[in-house]
Amino acid sequence: MSKSIKEYRNELNADDIRDFLENHYDVSPVRENDVMIVYPTVCHNLDPADASPKLYYYKKDNIFKCYTECDQVFDIFQLIENMEYLRGRKISVKGAIEMIGVNSSEGISDTEHFSIKKQLDYLYEMNNIVSQEEIELTTYSKKILNRYIYDLEFLKPWINEGISPETLRKYKIKFDTIMNAIIIPYFTDDKELVGIRGRFLNPDAKAKYMPVKYGDKYLAHPTSKILYGLGVNKKAIQKKKIAILFEGEKSVMKMDTLYGDENVSLAVSGQTISKDHIQLLMKYGIKDVIIAFDKDYKSYNELEEKIQDYKNKFGYIRNFFNVSIIADIDFLLDHKDSPIDDGEETFNILMKERLYM
Repeated sequence: MSKSIKEYRNELNADDIRDFLENHYDVSPVRENDVMIVYPTVCHNLDPADASPKLYYYKKDNIFKCYTECDQVFDIFQLIENMEYLRGRKISVKGAIEMIGVNSSEGISDTEHFSIKKQLDYLYEMNNIVSQEEIELTTYSKKILNRYIYDLEFLKPWINEGISPETLRKYKIKFDTIMNAIIIPYFTDDKELVGIRGRFLNPDAKAKYMPVKYGDKYLAHPTSKILYGLGVNKKAIQKKKIAILFEGEKSVMKMDTLYGDENVSLAVSGQTISKDHIQLLMKYGIKDVIIAFDKDYKSYNELEEKIQDYKNKFGYIRNFFNVSIIADIDFLLDHKDSPIDDGEETFNILMKERLYM
C-alpha cells in the first residue's frame, strides 16, 4: 500500500532535518528554540551568505515557511527540490525522499500530489496565525546598546545609500567592530527594546542579516509582532492616518532622511502583514495603508502576477483600511529595489500611480 508524502514527512524529526541540511548542503541554523529552527533562505538563494535568516522550520508541524521572496510553506522534500533546481539539477519527490534517507519502497499515493496543496495551504494559515504569534515579545535592557559605537566612518555604507547621520542617530543605528556589523535595534511602539538585528559586512558571514548574539542568547524577535519605526513615526502616522509599509528598515530610514518628522513609513520585515500588524495600525487610527514592497518582478507578465498575488494575499485588509499598492508600472526601478531607493522624485511618481485594491 502506498504512503502519502505526509506519512513520509512524519518519519523525520528536527534532528534529521538539521543533520541533513548541514551534512548535504553545508547549511547551518541561524538560531533555534523549542518551537523553531531559523535558516538562511536557501530555498531561493544558492549561497547562504546571500540569504536572509527568514526560512523558518516549525518543529511541531514539521514544515518550512519562507518569509521573504518565496512567501510559501513547504516540506523538506520540496525544499530539496528547490535547492537541487538552484544547482541545475532536477529531482522528483521520490528522489528527494530517498536523498534524505527515507525508504520510499512502498511508493507514493497518486492522490498525494493533489492533496498536499491542501495540507500546505492549511499549514500556511496556521504558521501565519499561530506559530510566530504564540511567541511572546521579550524586552531587553537598552544598556545592551552601550556595547556598540555610533561612528560615521563605520556607518558609511548606509550613508552612501542615502541615509543621513541624523536619521541613523534617531533610529539608534550603531556598529559592532568585533563582528563587523551594522547594528539595528528593534523597538515596540512604546520604545521598549525587543530585538537587535545585524547587517554583517564580512564576505564569509553566514547571512547578510540576522539577529545578533548577546552572551549565549540571540536577540531575536517575532517579526509578526513589530512594525519597525512605529515608535519614532507614530505621531505623524496618527496625525495623517496613513501608513506606508515597506519590507525593510533602510527604506524607513531613507524616508526619514527625506521627510523627517513627516515620515509615515514602517517596515514589516518581509512580505507578510500579520494580525498584530493590523492591530497596531488600528491602534493609531490608520485609515489608508500603502503597500510598498520591493520590486521582485522583471517583466509586465510578472508584474501582473505580482499584483494579483498581492490582491489575493492582502484583500482581507480592506475590511479595516483603504489599501493601495505601489507597482512600478513604468519600470523606473531596478530589480529588487525598494520604491524609495531611487530617490524622492521617483517615489512621488510611484505614489501617484499606485493601484487601489
